[in-house]
Amino acid sequence: MKKSNVLCSLVCLLLLCPPISAEANNCPQQTGEKDGVIEVTKLQVVGEELSEITDVPIVPPGKKNTENCRVKLGQRFLSGTEIIAPARTTIALRSNHDSEIILNPGCRLVIDTINTAGESYILREGRALFDVVKKNLSFFRVDHQGRFVALVKGTRFSADVNASKLIQFEAEDGRVEIVRFGKIRIDEGNQDIANIHEVETIDSETNRSVSYPLDMTDYLKEFKTYKDAESYYRQQLEQDLSGGDYDRIQTSRLNLGAIMLTIGKPGEALPYFEQGLEAASSKAKGNIVEGKPMYDLWRPGFLNMLGIAYVGLGNYRDGIVYASQAYDVYTIAHPYQEDQHGPLIASIYLNLGMGYGGLGEFRKTINYMERAIAVQLRSDADNKESLAAAYMILAIALNELGYHQSAIETIEKSLVLNQSPLTVVTNRLFLSRAYIGLGDYHRAIVIADKAQDLSKEIGLDQNDVMNAEYYLHLGHAQLGLGDYKLAVQYARKTLELAENYLKGNPMPEDFAEAYDLLGRAYLGLGESQEAIEQYGEALQIQLKNHADERYPKLMQTYNGICEVYLHLRNYQEAVSTCNHSLSVFAKFNPNDIDPKVVAASYSNLGQAYAGLHEYTRSIDLFQNAATILEKYLQAVGKNTKAERSLAEIYENLSNSKTIGSRPSEN
Repeated sequence: MKKSNVLCSLVCLLLLCPPISAEANNCPQQTGEKDGVIEVTKLQVVGEELSEITDVPIVPPGKKNTENCRVKLGQRFLSGTEIIAPARTTIALRSNHDSEIILNPGCRLVIDTINTAGESYILREGRALFDVVKKNLSFFRVDHQGRFVALVKGTRFSADVNASKLIQFEAEDGRVEIVRFGKIRIDEGNQDIANIHEVETIDSETNRSVSYPLDMTDYLKEFKTYKDAESYYRQQLEQDLSGGDYDRIQTSRLNLGAIMLTIGKPGEALPYFEQGLEAASSKAKGNIVEGKPMYDLWRPGFLNMLGIAYVGLGNYRDGIVYASQAYDVYTIAHPYQEDQHGPLIASIYLNLGMGYGGLGEFRKTINYMERAIAVQLRSDADNKESLAAAYMILAIALNELGYHQSAIETIEKSLVLNQSPLTVVTNRLFLSRAYIGLGDYHRAIVIADKAQDLSKEIGLDQNDVMNAEYYLHLGHAQLGLGDYKLAVQYARKTLELAENYLKGNPMPEDFAEAYDLLGRAYLGLGESQEAIEQYGEALQIQLKNHADERYPKLMQTYNGICEVYLHLRNYQEAVSTCNHSLSVFAKFNPNDIDPKVVAASYSNLGQAYAGLHEYTRSIDLFQNAATILEKYLQAVGKNTKAERSLAEIYENLSNSKTIGSRPSEN
């Protein structure tokens, strides 16, 4: 139920260089280019200055592996190059803006972006000294793992990622703002909120240096309640707005928006992201190069957060548009550096996956989740929570396509990676849904009850969305067990909690599933008219956002209505409704729909034609349904629901063949 909000709350971000076996070379295809952005100005080995050195590990732009290279004074490197200073070797560099960077022995530095507006670098390991010329640069940033960023404008400072698992920044001259990306702790609900930024200033006069542990469990701040956190970040934004510092204001806007997303208020998050995007776009337009606005480092972040907010609101198309823009803006400026910015790219992929999942295009969701997982596994950032979210979204897509056992195995990977109470509750509820898909209803109930018990332990039992999901799963399980009265009770409870959560706002399409469940339960009780009315409620919600009927779950609703008409022996209406279901199917790639749902459409249509005594047609339709389920079972191995449906189809097929072969009484 409202999975987008649950997911947003989760989403809502070394030693010296390994031995190189390749022989030394000049790496002419990647370095020494005239249009390189940074130049080698000094090479020193054990205190001795040299004009060139060999065996310098280099990762060229767009490559993943190091190459042993000969490096000479005056040699220039392109953006996207990673340079690794060998043991006992110091390498000095000068950028196009005359900024100087000194790599100490063992330092691993990526030249991220150097353009007319400014410079950014990624420090992977070791110590580097940065001397920034006091020019009018829009930005100068040094990043580590997407979690620590140094923002400077004209100063001399060092950054050191050391063997003690600490990162240290020291201002030798001027002032540096250190932005940390991490989590805050909320006692209420025993909840962590990720993707929060905290800014600390160091300077050469008063607070000269600062160091932080690299352990992700180090919280930026802790609060008793969500309200306390919201109040703090509102005050922080007001303070930063009065101060006028661009980066601090953008940081506070992101923080407050992230808080709003996490507490289930994506609509209230939108203005902060919109304001941040407007400011970033305006700043980019102020830096025109060759007739085009320069890249602003905040733009892709705000575009992506807008995408997350719109997905949280159920506006999946706008969510996809903003996430796609975030990807385009980022990759145009960083054509070779997907892995080096793993957290941001993975977040964009997660957003796109959720958006396409909301539209029912689960194959695209799977594609984006596989890409998100691959990026995160290659990244050296500590991203267990984000990786867990990717596995969870992947599992949801697999489940919707009927691959329930694969979904269970995938969600278990998520559980291993993230043991936060909210994530455990969410994953257990999803496991319950997957076991319902397998037809293992008793196990589904046990797992859902465990999720609910944990919700009570950590104070989440007042969360209407979580409780609605719990009762919805119980309703589906009882429907499968044939207890239709109890299924009705649980479906009604789901809707009651949903209405309480929505507080008079329109019912989003996620809740149409509860009406669909009511329709099936009332049909099981023989109350056909009540069933039709409930299906009508489901259709009204679904068609509001999908007037073109390009929404897979419409097939299930139309199938349910068809079954009511079959029960009433109104075969003409049954034929019409089943054909409507198949017309929805025709809008998709055949592999985009759960085969059990497609087989049900053909089987229901077969029963309708059998009722009209058109047995030749019914036989073809039953055979088509049987073929679909047989292929499905061959692919997934075992599925109790599919096996029962296949047995019923074969029985209907046999009856149609028997009756259809009898001589006509005429």
